[in-house]
Amino acid sequence: MKRVKKHFIFLGRSGLIYYSWLFILLFLAFIIGYESNQKISFDALLIGTLFIIGVIYTFFFSYIRSSKNRFEICLPYRGKQILIQQPQLCLQWHFLAFYRVKLSSHQQFCYMTFNRKRLSK
Repeated sequence: MKRVKKHFIFLGRSGLIYYSWLFILLFLAFIIGYESNQKISFDALLIGTLFIIGVIYTFFFSYIRSSKNRFEICLPYRGKQILIQQPQLCLQWHFLAFYRVKLSSHQQFCYMTFNRKRLSK
């Protein structure tokens, strides 16, 4: 049983909120760095380091793992894996694929993956 693990970028309201908070750290680092009187602003370096750690954490903890008929999704803000139904392919453009997943009866989730090979329709 081969398990395929694909990293993704999540979309929609949840993705917008999550990535907005992440990029606020980056903008704060730039603002503090430019407004500082010192050559090296340690506050800006600390906040920039937190941004880099957040990006690395997001990359490693946002993935979908699939085996034969089992799909698990892991979101960085949830911390644990969630069993889901098979993702529905919404749109495919060049090497990008957009999927929609129902997490529960009232919550949908969209994400984008990068494919090296073109998916067959």
